[in-house]
Amino acid sequence: MTPRVASAHTSLSQLEVGGVATGVRQETAGDSRWTLKQRFQIGIIALGLVGLLLLARGLRPAAAGFGTHQQLGLPPCTMVLVFGKRCPTCGITTSWANVTRGNVKKALAASVSGTFLAVLAAVSAVWLAISACRGRWTLVTPTPRELAGVFVLVWLGLVCEWIVRLYGN
Repeated sequence: MTPRVASAHTSLSQLEVGGVATGVRQETAGDSRWTLKQRFQIGIIALGLVGLLLLARGLRPAAAGFGTHQQLGLPPCTMVLVFGKRCPTCGITTSWANVTRGNVKKALAASVSGTFLAVLAAVSAVWLAISACRGRWTLVTPTPRELAGVFVLVWLGLVCEWIVRLYGN
């Protein structure tokens, strides 16, 4: 009989061999230290977020509240050109550029969801960097359900903001 082994992703109160409990095991996902590879991967994600924030800091926020992305060589928003209305992502780059300068009011005017994403990126970068250094999650252990919840909130924010842009003016 092969013993059932606890993985880093499970929380077992007992290990079993052939259906018989062999002992209590207190290790949970948050208790075990990460491997060097896992720490490196989390650190790379943190650095990626810092890189995006630094890139945004290097851009000059567009006075119109959108269009900052054109400084990266990207074309103007097709929806604005064709329909005269901002697309769901218009203003996100501008909001990031404003957040990195501490201009929260201008960032919110450019894009509420973009401002939320920029703040989330900054907080996440710090959290991930500290967690990578410690070799385990700091303060909270993210679950797939929580990550999905954040994803849904961001998308709902984008959709709501777009509805306001389309029908609010």
